[in-house]
Amino acid sequence: MKLYDAHSHLHFPENSDLLSQFKSDGDIVACDSSVSFKDMDALHEIYLQMPSRIVPAYGIHPWCVPAFARKFDYEQLEEFLGEAKAIGEIGLDNKCDVDFDAQLLYFKAQIDIACERGLPMILHSIKAWRELLEVLEGRKIPQKFLVHAASCPLDIAKRLQDMGAMFSFGTRELGTMKGLACATNIKIENILIESDGACIRQDLEKALKMLAELRNETRESMSEIVESNFIRLFGNV
Repeated sequence: MKLYDAHSHLHFPENSDLLSQFKSDGDIVACDSSVSFKDMDALHEIYLQMPSRIVPAYGIHPWCVPAFARKFDYEQLEEFLGEAKAIGEIGLDNKCDVDFDAQLLYFKAQIDIACERGLPMILHSIKAWRELLEVLEGRKIPQKFLVHAASCPLDIAKRLQDMGAMFSFGTRELGTMKGLACATNIKIENILIESDGACIRQDLEKALKMLAELRNETRESMSEIVESNFIRLFGNV
């Protein structure tokens, strides 16, 4: 069965031992997201090795925003934008120690880049759903975007969905009441699966099985739905 991982970090050093496993399993396609300027070269190298299986997303995670930044460093990102299929992982996080004004600056700048280039975004939010929604509603987002690790309140999920959001779930999210509620109530054409890590087949298959049972689908039909949704978000790899 072919699997589509909507959000991974396969290029992280801690996943290097699992990279050969991914390479040998030719039936997994993954969107791999950077988190900082420092890890973009590693993502670039993996993409060059497997361009038919890696969807590269370049962006700065809120945890990695420079302290008290007052200007987005566009030049460091620019060299990777030619091959970028998405902008991510970006977003807002009220749980981390990074100055929130700096997070907002980086988030807004990267949204603008995504909109200018017509690229989907991979969004991260922890305890910042209202703030994230406010930023997005203040802009016209022409393209679809992904809310990863989706366990947002239902009212937020519905408003995001109306704006073009899709939502990805791993076993972690599907083990929580909020994640289950979100996965149950959003439109099935907006559902994806994710590893948020090393694209391990068993984990992706488990998430797919959990979603199939939740939405009263067979595993095969859920797999086809996820594949179709992945292609609508990222295009053909």
